[in-house]
Amino acid sequence: MEERYMKKRTTTSAILGVSLAALLGGCGATSKVEPNLDVTSYKRHQFLPPQGKTLMFIGQDIQTINEFVADTGVQPAAVTAYASADLTGVLNAFPESHGSLDIPAYAEDYPNATLAIGLWLKNTYKKLAEGHPPSVNNVHRLVKHLKGLNRPIMLRIGYEVDGYWNNYHPEEFKAAWKVITAAIAKNDAQNITTVWQIAGYCASMDNSVFTETQNSFKGLDYDAWYPGDEHVDWLGLSYFSQPRDCLSDTAKNAAGGLPSAFGSLSDVDEQGNSLALDNIIAYLNAKDKPIFVAEASPKYYWIERGEYKPDADTTVNNLQKVSGEQIWQDWYEPFFDFLERHQQSIRAVSYINMHWESFAGWSCDIKNTRAVKLGLTCKDGIWGDARVQVNPYIKQQFFNRLDNGKYIYRQEDGSFDQLSGWTEASVAITAATAVKPEIAKVVKSSPFHDKPAAIPGRIQAQEYDKGGEGVAYKDSSGINHGANEWGIRFRENELVDIGKDPETESFVVGWTAKGEWLNYSVSVAETGTYTANFRLGHGGEKAGSFKVLLNGETLIEQVNIPATKSWETYQVVSLEEITLTQGEHLLTIEFTASGDYNTPGNIDWFEFIQQ
Repeated sequence: MEERYMKKRTTTSAILGVSLAALLGGCGATSKVEPNLDVTSYKRHQFLPPQGKTLMFIGQDIQTINEFVADTGVQPAAVTAYASADLTGVLNAFPESHGSLDIPAYAEDYPNATLAIGLWLKNTYKKLAEGHPPSVNNVHRLVKHLKGLNRPIMLRIGYEVDGYWNNYHPEEFKAAWKVITAAIAKNDAQNITTVWQIAGYCASMDNSVFTETQNSFKGLDYDAWYPGDEHVDWLGLSYFSQPRDCLSDTAKNAAGGLPSAFGSLSDVDEQGNSLALDNIIAYLNAKDKPIFVAEASPKYYWIERGEYKPDADTTVNNLQKVSGEQIWQDWYEPFFDFLERHQQSIRAVSYINMHWESFAGWSCDIKNTRAVKLGLTCKDGIWGDARVQVNPYIKQQFFNRLDNGKYIYRQEDGSFDQLSGWTEASVAITAATAVKPEIAKVVKSSPFHDKPAAIPGRIQAQEYDKGGEGVAYKDSSGINHGANEWGIRFRENELVDIGKDPETESFVVGWTAKGEWLNYSVSVAETGTYTANFRLGHGGEKAGSFKVLLNGETLIEQVNIPATKSWETYQVVSLEEITLTQGEHLLTIEFTASGDYNTPGNIDWFEFIQQ
């Protein structure tokens, strides 16, 4: 199998030389990446496990993985994480209602685990397709950061490409994909292997049980999103309980339309799932690349409390009691049978060992029918509780199956060296990332308007000094949310997050984080006592704070940002008896505490008025 994959890849590399301009043709691309970059020229690896073995990942949130390790004592050989192409969750933790995005935690907690990353593109793929410089620059920063992790990384670019919930327009999606593979090539990130993953939601079957056989975005064929063999290393799919989500059409025809192959409607899920997914495997096998079951979890089951929902209707409370043995037979046994039936093709799988409903974004309280009707729960469907360790029978069977000699799942059994190509990739990465000592240089920031801001006077928060990251400001997210997500065109090539106040139409500094700071060069006209005013706001119930320094010394110990409960509402906070001395100074605002949404709050302007 490995020989066939690599033979095809070598041939592709020899005959294809694709410039980024050609890749983005027709999409209005303006990217300044290497104009003649051959995306097939760098050495690529697939990191395949030994023949006859499947690499098992555990996912998909750092909290749930840590709980799995604590409860089972098993250090996983591979783990699954999520991040965004705009760098959210890449350089620092980003709490999210569906699970924390936190690549640094994975790097620290699981340094010897292969890493799969689901890379979200929804908010950036069109900008990447257009060659938007800040977005393209973020991708290069992403690739460089992942390269520096020095481990095999399976990058699931825009995972579930066909899902209608993602709404990826194919041509722009493929163009964005090619920007990312161009960045991997340019940075010679040999530890990154790419995964093109479909959802296969309500996939086609060998019979007419389902009147609607494909639920992809706009009903398009999967190939509409395929960027080309030279840009893809692995193929992927999801394994949940897809046909059950499609049972409404089946139910309409149940009286006379159910094929004799199914004994009853209760058999449709298991056998229908098998038919649908076997068809997907046949489709993927035609592309002659290894397959990664990148997301797998038993929907509709609550393992700890032993409950099961037989359909996807969130308005009906028809939960049924089930035992661990029944859950194993209904979902897990067919799942492992599927993996092993296709083991020649399926070389990796990620099991989502997650209590889905413990996260607000996945919460679905079926029993609270009023909340369901009001749209307060079940917003993202029915997921349940998929933790294997909370049921003794399922836990035992799960590890018994993993111990049958066909899986690599423990860290002690899953060293990187046994993955094809890792030794060569590691040598190349180590050589490329060797750091040479540098002589430190002292660099000072300079005034935004080329002369210090006058005090007394008002200073707009977004008019911080020039000088860049680490000199004029400190940004922890690594991205400009205002520019990337909201199209704010003010200092968009810098990392400070600039928003806009709809009331005053003025720019504001937002998306702040504890530990970030901003420098302002100021000139005080006269020594004296001043009143400091700050126009501030926070959209939550609880806000944070910042301190003010002058020439590195604390001037104001703490300024509490008001919780205005709307990001469009601001209040002026005043502090009196502030002593300033005549002359030029460097004033710094440093955010010291966060409030709700893990942010201190927004700042519009500040001023000093002599008393």
